[in-house]
Amino acid sequence: MPVQNRKPDDANEAALALLGANSTSFLKGVLDASPDCIKIVELDGTLSFMNENGRCAMEIDDFCAVDGAEWPSLWPDDQQPLVESAISAARRGEARRFEAFCPTAKGAPRWWDVSVAPVFGKDGTPERIVSISRDVTNRVERERAVAAHEAGLERLALAQATTLQEKEQLLREKDLLMREVDHRVKNSLGLVGSLLGMQGRTEEDTKVRGALSRASQRVGTIAAIHDRLYRSEASGELDFASYLNGLCADLAASVAGADVRIEVTCDPVTMRADRATVLGLIVSEFVTNAVRHAFGPDGGTIRVVLQKAAVGYRLTVADDGCGLPDGFDPAAAHGLGMRVVASYAARNDWHLEASNQGGARFSITLR
Repeated sequence: MPVQNRKPDDANEAALALLGANSTSFLKGVLDASPDCIKIVELDGTLSFMNENGRCAMEIDDFCAVDGAEWPSLWPDDQQPLVESAISAARRGEARRFEAFCPTAKGAPRWWDVSVAPVFGKDGTPERIVSISRDVTNRVERERAVAAHEAGLERLALAQATTLQEKEQLLREKDLLMREVDHRVKNSLGLVGSLLGMQGRTEEDTKVRGALSRASQRVGTIAAIHDRLYRSEASGELDFASYLNGLCADLAASVAGADVRIEVTCDPVTMRADRATVLGLIVSEFVTNAVRHAFGPDGGTIRVVLQKAAVGYRLTVADDGCGLPDGFDPAAAHGLGMRVVASYAARNDWHLEASNQGGARFSITLR
């Protein structure tokens, strides 16, 4: 039961006297010097002593306000089972330690690291209980802030991962759509090329027949690009070496004939579809011109080379035929094919050269 009408110091002096201290004032001074909240609790769970710094930490102005109070009752309802369990253990002679939340008497939020241990009498049985509570609010708040920050980062990472998955799904769907478009365009261009070829074969005028044949070939070159894109694993890009070899094989079968050989050398390069389309058309024009104008009855060899240069790549198409006319300027040529090549080169800021080196030699430097 609470001792009535006692001043705080009188209450503490009386409690210390119960401990049988040889020097009550000295022991009280030692306990008051501790920064922790030190309490003496009776075996029935009532509070009988609290050091001065403990009262300050708990914002208790008058110890009489809590003297004799049941210690668990000073804790929030959800924390009281922890305190009661520690008291029960101390009665059995066991020590306990726990961490719990308990606001001060004036409502300030505090977290405490609490140690509870029995005080044994001469007969070896617990006579009282001592509790030492250390204010760990700053640490707990830091840990909670870190945990909240980490949780926020995890939520952000999860949201970003979800967004990334959604973007990847959209890209996969886009890729499928583009493949379908490339497939349909290839089929449509193939049909157009076939119609041009059929029309050309029925024409009696050799100039018209040749023009339709070349038009059919150009359409076929573009169709081959879309076919490669349809089969390519990289959306919008293709293995240009594979494409170039396939294109030249098609040209050898369709326009070159058995007496003309086409040799291809190409450094490994992945290229955008738009650039590959332009280069395919340029190679087709160079090869077709060589087949038509470079060789006599014995045929010859056309070499198509794409190599890495100091800046970008260099495309060369050369033959071992009769060569170019003196003073030939590709930029001033009148033929449609060469005008197409010069136009594409100028549009892309590529350097176009023509020379005679054991036959006609065309080079384009790709930046």
